[in-house]
Amino acid sequence: MGRFKAQIISGTLLLILLTFFISRHWIHKSPAVYYPKQIDWSGLPVKGALVVLARENEMHEIRGTMLDVEERFNDKHKYPWVILGDQPFSLRFQGFVSSMAPGRIYFGQTQTWHEPSFIDIKKVEETMSQMANEGIYRGESLSWRKMARYNAGFIADHPLLQEAEYYWKVQPRSRYLCDIKEDPFVMMKSQGKKLAYAIAMVEDERTIPSLWTHVKEFIETNPDSILPISSTILPWMLDDAGTTFNGNHIWNNFMIISLEFLRSKEYRAFFDYIERTGGFFYER
Repeated sequence: MGRFKAQIISGTLLLILLTFFISRHWIHKSPAVYYPKQIDWSGLPVKGALVVLARENEMHEIRGTMLDVEERFNDKHKYPWVILGDQPFSLRFQGFVSSMAPGRIYFGQTQTWHEPSFIDIKKVEETMSQMANEGIYRGESLSWRKMARYNAGFIADHPLLQEAEYYWKVQPRSRYLCDIKEDPFVMMKSQGKKLAYAIAMVEDERTIPSLWTHVKEFIETNPDSILPISSTILPWMLDDAGTTFNGNHIWNNFMIISLEFLRSKEYRAFFDYIERTGGFFYER
C-alpha cells in the first residue's frame, strides 16, 4: 500500500513538473513572445507598433480585437504588437495573447502611471464622486484618467518604443469590420502626418472646465512654439475669431500618432505645463 501511494505521489509530481515545463517552454520559447527585449524592426517600411494598454482581466476582450486587426490588416504587414499594463502580465496571459497573432509580440509594464506627489488625492476623489453623481461618462474612473495622461505623453518614453516612429492605439473590445487596404504607417510617414483619428465629437465641457484657459496661457507664454492657426486644426476647434473653444475634439479610443512629435521639445513643454496644472486628475 505504501509503495502504491508513493507511485501515485511520484506520478502526480511528474505530471505537475511536465505541465510546468510544457507551459514554460510554450510561453518562453515561442518565437512570437518577447519580454522585455527591444523590438526587432527588420523588414518593416516604417517603425510602427500596434500598442494595447490592458489589464490582466481583459485577456479575452483583447483576443477578438487582435484577431480583427490581424485579419483585416496586419497579417500582410507584420507590424509588432506591444502589450502594456500597469502590472506585470502573468505567463498565462502572455501565452494566450501571443497565440492571437503569428508575428512579433512584446509585453511590458507602464512607467509613470500613478499620480505625481503634488496631486491632492482627496480633491481627486471629490471630483470623481461629483462627476459620477452628474452621470458624466467615465467621470468616476481614476484608471481612465491615468490612461489618458499616459497616452498623452509618457508612452513615448517606454523602453520598448524608444526607436518607434508611430504607434497605433488599439483599444480592447474594439472591432475592425473592414479590410484596411493601405498601410496607414507608410501613408502618414510619406505625407508627414502627425495624427490619425476615426471619431470627432463635441466634448462634455463639464469634464474640462479649465483646459482651454491653461492652453491659452501656454500659447501666450510660448508664442514661438505655436504654428500659424491657418496651418493647424484649430479653426475647427475654435470660435469667436480663435478665442473660444467650441468643444470639438478628437476621440482617442482609436488613433495613430507620431512618437517623434510626442518627443519634440515643443510638445514636451506643453505636456509638462498641463501636467503641472493637475488637470489630468482634477478634471477628466
